[in-house]
This record gives sequence, structure tokens and C-alpha cells, in this order.
Amino acid sequence: MKKTFTILEIDSLKDLMYRSCIHDASITEIYPDFQSATVKINTRNRIFDKSINFLFEGVQTFLFTKGTEVGSPQEILSLGIDEKDSIVSVHEKKTQGFLHIVFYMFCDDEYHIVAEHVTIDDNE
Repeated sequence: MKKTFTILEIDSLKDLMYRSCIHDASITEIYPDFQSATVKINTRNRIFDKSINFLFEGVQTFLFTKGTEVGSPQEILSLGIDEKDSIVSVHEKKTQGFLHIVFYMFCDDEYHIVAEHVTIDDNE
């Protein structure tokens, strides 16, 4: 199932993220396209044999932070929405009205993406 979310559908997005099998999935590919302001992230959960692909459009920020823990930089611990824009507010002028989604990795790395909308294809 492919669905697009904006800040107006944040509750539906949270529900999808909660019900998804993104925990223990691996990031298989990341395609930032700075010219078109998009970021595509493909993931795969081998336990459930399922892919979940993300297409962020209208990207304002794509930020990677390096953690200090030992672990796989491809394995996703969780996926969250930062409604306070804690890390990005230092780097951004205005993020109000944008989604701020964070991929938290097992090794403590983080991928922060601030975008107008995200399309999630969970291949159901």
C-alpha cells in the first residue's frame, strides 16, 4: 500500500509507523537528490520478508549524525517523528509545517529528514 503524508496527516503517519515492521529492518539504499529536493530510502525487514520504501519530497534538511555505540549502521532500531525539531532547529530557519522524521539506528546513528511530505510504500 502506497500512501502520502503531510504534517496534516501526522496522526495517521504515527499509526502506520507504530503498526509497521520497521524495527529490525535494514536500510538497503539511500538516494538523496539535492537538485530535486528528494530523498529515497529503501528498507527491508528479513524477519517478516517485507520491504518498506520511503520517498521524501520537498526536503528542507537531510542530516546524518554519527553515534558512538557499537552496532550495525544499517539496522533500524526505530522510526520517529520529532515534533520539537530539536536537532534541526539549529540548522534550519523554518521547519514549521514540515514533517521531521528520524531513523534511529542500532549503532546510535540518526538520519533526520525534514520534508513537505513523505510517501511510504509498504508493499502490502
